[in-house]
Amino acid sequence: MNHIHPRAVIWDLDGTLVDSVGDLASALNGVLGQHALAPRTADAVRGMIGDGVGALLCRGFAAAGRPLAPADLPALRREFLALYARCATRETRPMPGAAEALASLAADGWRHAVCTNKPAGIARDILDDLKLSRHIDAVVGGDGSLPLKPDPAPVRACLDALDVAPTRALLVGDSTNDVAAGRAAGVPVIFARYGYGDPPGGEAACGLAASIDALHEVPAICRRLVTANGRSHR
Repeated sequence: MNHIHPRAVIWDLDGTLVDSVGDLASALNGVLGQHALAPRTADAVRGMIGDGVGALLCRGFAAAGRPLAPADLPALRREFLALYARCATRETRPMPGAAEALASLAADGWRHAVCTNKPAGIARDILDDLKLSRHIDAVVGGDGSLPLKPDPAPVRACLDALDVAPTRALLVGDSTNDVAAGRAAGVPVIFARYGYGDPPGGEAACGLAASIDALHEVPAICRRLVTANGRSHR
């Protein structure tokens, strides 16, 4: 194997490293309840995740029969985050194999970043509580000045934080947003079929570095891609 340093993996969070549907649904339903609206099922909320808190609220309220105006969002976002911060790891658990994949690659010298559309502070709390943070070198979230995925800016921020070039990194994610953001940033993408998003089709599917059904597949794929593409990583 080529000894290429540094090497890095940029991970999506919800649906990729952690299963967070239950707690996101609880917080959303808490906000809906405060506005006299019926709760949504966890299965329904699963399809609403991936574009940040604002999009989750808009989809949840629309599904409950009360579409939101843009002016409604700041106050509702504060309500949601106040509830979510108190329950973010009540039901949320690591995806099977998450800790092992992070540790295995870290032992070989790989570095890790998390790139999520949820607020970075809550993302860090989740990683800490689930004991996944020990191998995470950077977290870029959706509460700063950067646009959300599918814009490539958060992925580029992860690359900057890890001090790696796009060709020395891989991105693992479960949504078309992850695929689009990674490709636009020049980072090869491993698509997590087990997650919340629909598989990409057409050209996006053809451009994937790999697709996986479980996280335990990631270390071997990463090592194989480094071996096969060593010259491009130099």
